[in-house]
Amino acid sequence: MARAAEERAAVARGFDEQAHLTGLVASGRALQRAGRLDEALERIRYVWDEAERRALPRLTLDAGYWLGALLLQRGRLAEAEAIVAETLELAARVGDEARGRHLIERVASEVEFHRADWRAGVERLLAYARGASEHGRIELHQLAALWLALVGGQELAQAGCPRCAMELRLVAADALARVGRPVDAAQSLEEWERLQVHPRPRELLTSRRVRALLSERDGPRLLESALHEAEELDFALDALWTRIDLGTACAETDRTRAKQILTVAAETASAIGARTEQQVAEKRLRALGVRTWRRGPGGELLTEREHAVARLIAVGASNPEIAQELFLSRKTVERHVSNLLKKVGVRNRAELAARVAELEVEGVPR
Repeated sequence: MARAAEERAAVARGFDEQAHLTGLVASGRALQRAGRLDEALERIRYVWDEAERRALPRLTLDAGYWLGALLLQRGRLAEAEAIVAETLELAARVGDEARGRHLIERVASEVEFHRADWRAGVERLLAYARGASEHGRIELHQLAALWLALVGGQELAQAGCPRCAMELRLVAADALARVGRPVDAAQSLEEWERLQVHPRPRELLTSRRVRALLSERDGPRLLESALHEAEELDFALDALWTRIDLGTACAETDRTRAKQILTVAAETASAIGARTEQQVAEKRLRALGVRTWRRGPGGELLTEREHAVARLIAVGASNPEIAQELFLSRKTVERHVSNLLKKVGVRNRAELAARVAELEVEGVPR
């Protein structure tokens, strides 16, 4: 798939630039499926930048969708949030068309689940599902069920195991394993293994994590192995949830180790702005008797776009000038400035400008 898409892009280069960029999107998606996330991210980001520069709105929407999804997989949540917000704003102006099964609203729901209130993320996803295609609704409801299971939602206890699509059986197994239905989870996993002849890297990782959750004797050891694999593949959010699972599994036999693992999980989640995952890790720490504190304002990483906006503010550029320089709408620039003030912990543009040099050196506000 990757070779075919690359050949398509190469043929169009210099002849039809939009077709060339569309081919690069296809090759980036193929690289993502193969687990080559760095290459996929670089390719899709290039298309995003070029589509914005060339004022190609439909291509910008496609690139924004896949770039947001890739950034989420890598755990770069603040960047994903910024990209998705820009893409949503563009979709509101020019209209959105489903790529594959979904609109940008699908990724926006995932951003909200991880970055804000997980309940609002689930509600947004289900609201979007009401207008999706039949296949899209199946996938979206299954994803909502998994989210409920991840955060401990008992609402999943009445859910059945879907049989309508092969790729959803694995997600069902993951969800059912977390809500006390190991027999159903094992059955769903076995069906997936029987049907899926050529699993993707992330699917293999998920199946091994489910096996670990279902193992009474070797659960911690298998989860630790799955954690190393997730980190090797650079699936940041999968690694984070696996670390939370590992800490939970260790709590029964080694509370000291469980506290250490969950503390790292909470700190990692805080560092990347994964508020839902941070809340889950902290809740499990509190169950072990560990007191937790919230990180105050000014503790989140800046995105590349926010760094660019901050640099322009430092040289005295106005919002309209920043919008023209970065090919953004004024509304988007206003949102970036507001986010910058909150993240850096300053009151106005002058204070922000005074800290730009420090931000460039440190990479993150203190």
